[in-house]
Amino acid sequence: GLSREGLTAAASLLGCDYGAGVRRVGARGATEAVVRLQAESGSALLSLDSLLQGVSGSQALAEAPAAKDIRCVGCRRCGHGCVRKAVHGAKGCKECGTSEGCLPRLAEGHPCECRGCQNAALLGGRACASTARACARTVQRAAGEARSHQTLREVAWQYGRRLDAVAERVAAGVPPQWLGVRDELGALEVLARSFAADIVGAKLLPLQLEWILRCLAAEPRDDVRASAEARCAWAAERGFRWTPVSAKRCQPRSEQVDAAARARQALVSWKLVTEGSACDNLADAPHKARAQLAQACGLLGEEGSEPA
Repeated sequence: GLSREGLTAAASLLGCDYGAGVRRVGARGATEAVVRLQAESGSALLSLDSLLQGVSGSQALAEAPAAKDIRCVGCRRCGHGCVRKAVHGAKGCKECGTSEGCLPRLAEGHPCECRGCQNAALLGGRACASTARACARTVQRAAGEARSHQTLREVAWQYGRRLDAVAERVAAGVPPQWLGVRDELGALEVLARSFAADIVGAKLLPLQLEWILRCLAAEPRDDVRASAEARCAWAAERGFRWTPVSAKRCQPRSEQVDAAARARQALVSWKLVTEGSACDNLADAPHKARAQLAQACGLLGEEGSEPA
């Protein structure tokens, strides 16, 4: 089976949030490549990244045979020779000791002894040889696309980094706590390593809006949630660039949609308080939030409707 890191490596080859994946690589090829690299090094993600960067080699690539080298060319009845025929003909088979035709060795369970099958056996069997070929093919196709280098590098950085400080806090019984986006420029710089420059602001915006709602809900003064004007003044005082104006519950669009799940969400409308970056206009459209959080901010009534 694949580990969590192996699934991440396979997803990066097939396509994920970090990139569109590698062309002409399907689920089977990606999985076989990741399984082989994971068995070799224990870390398919880092091993694949190193291969694409040319840092290290792989036994799977070194052992990957050509298709012609493992193609079965023996007799389909006895498995002798390289005759490329269904059965031996009138001259018989020297290995079988017959003057005409041959013996049904393969039907009796004997292995084929042709050159291709012997080469496959040296690699651990035809299944292992096919896996090695699939792994080499996948890595070669990924190496031929510059965008996959960037994708693998960012995925390896994201999922391979050590979080010693967080691990120490959890071990000490202190749960991790989200403190919001304190350094917007730094956050945008980090996101720019993984996403195109024109979408990094849209990736960061939901976190910023979520933090504003959390701070508003935790505000001890009830008067800041009494009206849109009060929320606007509060946002300006706290240095937030947006303030929530109103909210309404999401309604099911069809019978196939889980009504209960959509009822737990709300569409929150926002207003720009102070201009600060090129991301300011991203909050013009309503954004989804947890209905419970929107209600705690005074944006929804007791029954989930807009307050009067």
